[in-house]
Amino acid sequence: MTFSSSHVRASAFSAGDFEEYDRGDKFEHYKSFASLRQYVLVSHRERSVEVSTRDVDGGFTSAMSRESDVALLASIGARLDVRELYEAAAEPGV
Repeated sequence: MTFSSSHVRASAFSAGDFEEYDRGDKFEHYKSFASLRQYVLVSHRERSVEVSTRDVDGGFTSAMSRESDVALLASIGARLDVRELYEAAAEPGV
């Protein structure tokens, strides 16, 4: 789990039994931080990244990026190539 010091972005790598918690209670708790702009979930079951972004009205909109996609992390001005993420995670010693 990564949580930036300014509460702009939270990242979680969902795993096994914790996936429901990461999508549910944990996300609901993080929504209470007014400064949170994006919540990022990296799946352990498939090559996908879900980015939930806070709207101007305070709600969240989710976008799913799959292996051939690039996830946009606007809160930190970054782009995450999903294929490269999983390939780097699979390399020994990285």
